[in-house]
Amino acid sequence: MNRWLVALFALAICAGARGEGDPLDDPHLTLEATMLVPVALKRFQKDQPKADSKHFDVYIREHAETVEIEFIPEASPRTDTCGKEDCSITIDVGGGSIYGSGITYVVDKRTKKIVKTIYAR
Repeated sequence: MNRWLVALFALAICAGARGEGDPLDDPHLTLEATMLVPVALKRFQKDQPKADSKHFDVYIREHAETVEIEFIPEASPRTDTCGKEDCSITIDVGGGSIYGSGITYVVDKRTKKIVKTIYAR
């Protein structure tokens, strides 16, 4: 778990805050916001135990009283088997991919508890 936390903190800091402006214009997070990432990570691992976490991006949006922590999966690899007997194409729908589903957790800064869960659609 410690390895995951270190990697997640590094990713969060590199990704910057995804909020009102372009993250590249203001790529900082408060220490308070980064300290809430493990709360969301623990719930994410509980909600999606089979998710392939190395194929997820994490975005953090900080507000006055809450922090939104988003786990967004990469798109599924494109497969196209047309030309054979069975023709199938992989298409992602519903906010997820073969790696798992997109989820946003809203964490209260004061209580350090998740107050809302938003599933990508």
